[in-house]
Amino acid sequence: MRRSNSSSTVRKSSTSSTPPIPSHAAASIPAPTDYAHPPLTMLLTLLSPPPLSASTAMAQSTPATSTWTSLALTYTLSLPLTFFEPFVSRLLPYLLYTHVLSALRLTEIVRAARRALFPEGWPGPTPPEPTPEEQVAIRTELRRRLLAAVPVPLAVFLGPTPEARAYTIDAMLDPLSSQACNAHLTLFILDLVLLTVFPELGASETAAAAVTEGSVDRTGAT
Repeated sequence: MRRSNSSSTVRKSSTSSTPPIPSHAAASIPAPTDYAHPPLTMLLTLLSPPPLSASTAMAQSTPATSTWTSLALTYTLSLPLTFFEPFVSRLLPYLLYTHVLSALRLTEIVRAARRALFPEGWPGPTPPEPTPEEQVAIRTELRRRLLAAVPVPLAVFLGPTPEARAYTIDAMLDPLSSQACNAHLTLFILDLVLLTVFPELGASETAAAAVTEGSVDRTGAT
């Protein structure tokens, strides 16, 4: 009886000394990040033509063709991306931080930007504003170069005809025609470059955000 009581006492003490597992511990474990489908969503957004009125849609068949092309491309790429999602989610960050956001590549970009913006250590002269005719010519030349840069097997996904492919390229360039969009894009790129060169800036912002969230949670709990 004494041995059984002592063993039960030891069991009770061992169980009582074990700290309880908080219920929110499992919820605090971050889920694996999906890097495969956001680029696909961005591609669908770029390839989707802008909405047109009923009369314009009836008069033009190219937007409808481009819509079907973008949908077919999305569904075709969704199947292998869903199947290989764990592998792609690890491959994309590796390629991004190895070949795009590496220290060597960012250094080359900064040097090229410095030579372009400050050719002799001072800001260069402001280029003249192109006329509307020159803007159309520049856009046409850009569209031609982009179409020429797309490999022939992949050009089919942009459209079945050259007109449909040109329309798809124009739809992808339309967001870049907005001054506000260009300003936001420039700020995002600058922020990404600064956080890559100086990671401590992002760490300080993350710590400040965590402190702010903790204070808000405490205030709500009280």
